Amino acid sequence: MKTLYIVRHAQAEDHYLYQRDFDRELTSQGIRKAVQVGKQLAAEGNIPEVIIASSAVRTRQTAALLAENLGVGESAIILEEDLYNASPRTLLHVVCHISDNFRKVMLVGHNPGVSYLAEWLTGSRDINSMATCSVAHVVLNLPHWAATEQNCGTLLQYRDFD
Repeated sequence: MKTLYIVRHAQAEDHYLYQRDFDRELTSQGIRKAVQVGKQLAAEGNIPEVIIASSAVRTRQTAALLAENLGVGESAIILEEDLYNASPRTLLHVVCHISDNFRKVMLVGHNPGVSYLAEWLTGSRDINSMATCSVAHVVLNLPHWAATEQNCGTLLQYRDFD
């Protein structure tokens, strides 16, 4: 059995003229929420072994805050350039290539891809558009990440933490 925590990055600053979307940083509210989510997940024992995150600034910051408050440290973070504004197909490709050494993995990315992935994996229509720093806790009854396919998972819980 595999566990996938699908997370949308925390709230980021508005996009400014001459600023690349990739470089947007978290707001103070986004920082507070990422800390809160990390602490809450840790208190519940929902601790991933590895965090795979988009290399965009806001997702790197979210992953770092989550890692710190989950107690796994930044060494557990793997940055994937392909996750920046990734399509569900690209996200699935990343999931299918996770090492089977890991049973619990957190994926930190962007909408709409993360929302589509959570719905595609679980068949759930309860997610819609994931809120910033929300978590879809998905259980995959699979021996290998490479076997991930449509409707292979169960949405254990979707939480907005507001």
